[in-house]
Amino acid sequence: MEKMSIFSVYTVILVIACLSDAGIEGRKVGVLKKHEEPSSDGTAGISLPAMSLKILSGKLVLHLCPIFELISLFICHFPIAADALSSTGLADLGYVYVNIDDCWSAASRSSEGQLVPDPNTFPSGITPLADYVHAKGLKLGIYSDAGKFTCQVQPGSLFHEVDDSQLFASWISMRDALNATGRTIFYSLCEWGVEDPALWARGVGNSWRTTDDINDTWVSMTTIADLNNKWASYAGPGGWNEPDMLEVGNGGMTYEEYRSHFSIWALMKAPLLIGCDVRNMSAETFEIISNKEIIAVNQGSLGVQGRKVAGEDSCLQVWAGPLSGNRLVVALWNRCSKAATITAKWEDLGLESSTGVAIRDLWQHKDLKESAVASFSAKVDSHDCRMYIFTPGTAAHSDI
Repeated sequence: MEKMSIFSVYTVILVIACLSDAGIEGRKVGVLKKHEEPSSDGTAGISLPAMSLKILSGKLVLHLCPIFELISLFICHFPIAADALSSTGLADLGYVYVNIDDCWSAASRSSEGQLVPDPNTFPSGITPLADYVHAKGLKLGIYSDAGKFTCQVQPGSLFHEVDDSQLFASWISMRDALNATGRTIFYSLCEWGVEDPALWARGVGNSWRTTDDINDTWVSMTTIADLNNKWASYAGPGGWNEPDMLEVGNGGMTYEEYRSHFSIWALMKAPLLIGCDVRNMSAETFEIISNKEIIAVNQGSLGVQGRKVAGEDSCLQVWAGPLSGNRLVVALWNRCSKAATITAKWEDLGLESSTGVAIRDLWQHKDLKESAVASFSAKVDSHDCRMYIFTPGTAAHSDI
C-alpha cells in the first residue's frame, strides 16, 4: 500500500479499561533485569504540543477495514458486526470498539469543504451507525489522515483539522474539536514507524504504529513482532507501541501461528484489534481471541511491554515481561520448522538462580504440579508458542 502522507490518523472514540496515566519514567520493574527505562537524554519524554486527552489504555478493538477483499464483507454490515461482538461474548471480554477504516468517505469534500460519508455505503450517514453502536454499549472509531489524501486517495484532513474534528465530534454528541473536548478518547497515530514515533508520540496520542502494514503471513507477522520489540522501553500506561492489527482467523496462517501471533501481541501490550469476520469465525479462532488469561496479560495493571529476552539470533526464543505482584509472563516461541524444547533460564529473566517459581500455563489453563528452580523447559511445536505466568515463591495464582 503506497504511503500518501507522514501521518495516518485513527481516531477511536471512548475506551473501556484504563490504567494509571502516569508516565513510564521511574516505574519499578523489579523482576526483569533486562527491562530498560527510557534513556536519560530525554528522548522518550519529548513532548510535542499535547492533545487535551485523557491518557488511557483500552486496547481491545474490532477493526473493520472496508477496503480490498473486506469491502463487500463489512462495509454494509457494521451493525451486524456490532451485534456479533455482543452475541459472541467478545464485547464482555473487552472488545468494545468498532473501527471504521479508510474509504468510508466520498471521493471529494462538499462545496463547504466538509467530509461526506460515501452515499453508496452509508446512505444514512454515520450518525445512525454511531447511535446503533452506542446503544449496544460499544464504541465507534473513525479513520482520517493528516495528509491531503488517505492511503486510498480519499480526502485527508490536512488543512481541515478543525472542520473534521468537529464533524467527528458531532456524530457522538461532542461539538468541540477533539483536542479540546475534555472527553475520554483514545487517539491512535499511524505513520508506519517512519519517524520513530516511540521517541515522541507519547505527548501526542495514546498509541502509535511502529511498523509497516501487517499481512496475513508468518513472515509478515514475525518481522513486525521483531520490529515492535525494538521500542519496548518507550511503551507504558498512557502510550502504547502498536504493531498493527491481528490477522487471527483470516486464513493465511496455521492455528499454531495464530496462537503465537495472539500470544506475542498480548505480551507486547499491543492494542488487540480483531481483523477477521467475527460473524463467521471458526471455533479455533474464537478460542484464541477469547482466551481470558492471555487478554488479562495484555490488560495487566503494570502495563510494561514484554520483550525478547533470549534467542535473538535463534529461531528458539524466550519472550518475557513483568506483571504486577512481582510475577512474570513468559512465552516460549518456536520459530523453527520442527518441534523443539525451549528453555527459559532464570538469568535471562532477571531472577536469582535459587528462586523457586510456581508456573501457570495460560493456554492449558492449569497450574503445573511442580515448581521450577534455575530454569524451565517445555517442548513447543513448530511455529507455536507456549505462554506462562511465573510466580516467584509459593504464592498462589491470582488475576493479572
